[in-house]
Amino acid sequence: MSSLQKSVGGFKASLQKASSNDRPSPSPVPSQVSNTGASKNDLKRKRLDPTDIVYSQPLNTGTGTDIGSRIHYALEHLKKEQVSKKADDVLGFLSLLDAAEMYKRKITDILKGHQKVLYDPIANTYTYRAFKDISSEEGLLKYLQNQPTAQGLKVFDLRDGWAGAEEAINKLEREGKILTVRNKKDNHPRMVWLDDPSLKFTVDPEFQDIWKQIKVPDAAAVATALQKEKLVPASKIHMQKKVIKAPEKKKKKARQGGKVTNKHMQGILKDYSHLSKDKEAKRP
Repeated sequence: MSSLQKSVGGFKASLQKASSNDRPSPSPVPSQVSNTGASKNDLKRKRLDPTDIVYSQPLNTGTGTDIGSRIHYALEHLKKEQVSKKADDVLGFLSLLDAAEMYKRKITDILKGHQKVLYDPIANTYTYRAFKDISSEEGLLKYLQNQPTAQGLKVFDLRDGWAGAEEAINKLEREGKILTVRNKKDNHPRMVWLDDPSLKFTVDPEFQDIWKQIKVPDAAAVATALQKEKLVPASKIHMQKKVIKAPEKKKKKARQGGKVTNKHMQGILKDYSHLSKDKEAKRP
């Protein structure tokens, strides 16, 4: 019996050994290499090289590249300087000294014919033309004196090409040579007219005393005097509102039986006008 148990035990042991040998061996796990740096770089958008960017407009160099822009900057330069400039000075300000001769000639030709530029062919200079060529106190007084009418000038126009216009206007006003109208907000002069100092005179003190002795009546006395003369003060006049009447609607007239024109059918048609509602209402 013991030998049988030993053989059974040996058989079970051999089965367990065989089952353990038949199990598949685990596959080797590959080592994971850190690719975090590469993945982040791949996710990020590639930045463009600044040198590869194509701009639709030129960079702001201060004087532009279009010929119209260069003329504008040249006019502003002449207006600011308030002095005559030679062609090389203007072209140097525009950074065009090394430009093609044809392009430089085109710039100067436009400036010569511009209405805001005064060109001197002898000295070959360009000067910003002020409004009505007024750039001094004498020029302002001369223009106002030679005017056929007493029309005033706008100070805004005088500032165009005359940097010291406002200071000169204030001085001439203190001297009694011009009349000005000023803005209420900032007290700057707005309009200018010619003033004639010869028309100013001093009233004798005797007449001044007579004028001061005249007593001005009170407002109540003036109103009483007006009422005595049957004059209504302007403060008591009330404007009568005009009442616009709506147009009356015209009543529609009831149709009345007209004359029979179909004479050839008089024997067939019958007159039922006596049965109308209007005639029945009129019956007693």
